[in-house]
Amino acid sequence: MNARKVLHILIATCLCCSLFLCGQSVNSQEVQEKYQVISMLSNQIKPSTATICPGTTVIWINESPGMVEIHFTNTGSMALVCGSPLRFVPDIEGQFISDMIPFAGVASICFIQKGEFSYVAKRGPSDIATDKDSTKEYQGKIVVQ
Repeated sequence: MNARKVLHILIATCLCCSLFLCGQSVNSQEVQEKYQVISMLSNQIKPSTATICPGTTVIWINESPGMVEIHFTNTGSMALVCGSPLRFVPDIEGQFISDMIPFAGVASICFIQKGEFSYVAKRGPSDIATDKDSTKEYQGKIVVQ
């Protein structure tokens, strides 16, 4: 089983266990509406555009060989429309920037108001011993309808 499948199974298992322990009865369609997983691969973000409902938590998983940083851009003050960020901090303009996310690490934000939120995922070099700059950037967008 590849690492990507293992990560998805691990997240699904944790989610199911937490919902069970909280005593909430939830069907699979409700769970899908409340969580959106975005994979950061070595050559792309999948999906690059995610359309979600208000109250949905977006979870980014780093499945690339290098560290990844997510930086939201041109979206106004996100601190007013988002809640419960994990591994994100607001900059002086109110945009969220993640810390460096290692392989198999996650970051998440709950989007609570409608809007479009563009971001850039920057993947650092997978081998820090090399002199060449192999940083790559990938564009992504969250659309809250």
